[in-house]
Amino acid sequence: MFRASWLTDCWLLADRLGVDPDQIVLDKLELTRQKYPVDKARGEVTNTTPSEIVPLEFDRESVHVWGLVDPRNSDWPVVYELDQTSPMKSGRHPEERLRDIYVGETRNAVARLRQHLVNPEKRQLDSIRVIVDETFNKSACLDLESRLIQLLSADGSYSVLNRSDGGTRTARCASLSSTSTASCSLGGSGGLTYKSSTWPSASS
Repeated sequence: MFRASWLTDCWLLADRLGVDPDQIVLDKLELTRQKYPVDKARGEVTNTTPSEIVPLEFDRESVHVWGLVDPRNSDWPVVYELDQTSPMKSGRHPEERLRDIYVGETRNAVARLRQHLVNPEKRQLDSIRVIVDETFNKSACLDLESRLIQLLSADGSYSVLNRSDGGTRTARCASLSSTSTASCSLGGSGGLTYKSSTWPSASS
């Protein structure tokens, strides 16, 4: 979320450093123009972010093996989600046939997922998807986590579980048409794109 105070801080910093904010913006636009010439980039959509969505089973062995694959899995900012493969009676809202889903972000994915595995409130969940990107930082993960919660809440198929002030908060899903699709992008047209109907399953 952009805050007006951030802009004020930037202007104050520019004044203290004796630099011209307008010129900084113009210089950045020129660098972008050189990197993405209009005659070459127009109409071309490519994923310039080395991101991937890693599907896992929601069990101790799968998390343990995945943690051994790359040391960054326990020391790198990621966004992840836990969900039910299909609505079940053990879900929080079985009468509405909504799939429980939890979205989170962490720097130590392996340790955080292990915590979820022993949490009785999440025993009905059976699938994990971890969004991994070598350009992620804490800020980007927080933004993506928040955006995914918003989109999944509006998808119509999920009961989004979230934690706030130590208590459990459930974001009830709006009733939308079955043809609605939730999507988001990170980093413009060349960034990470998510569509709820196309996320890989843990069995794929």
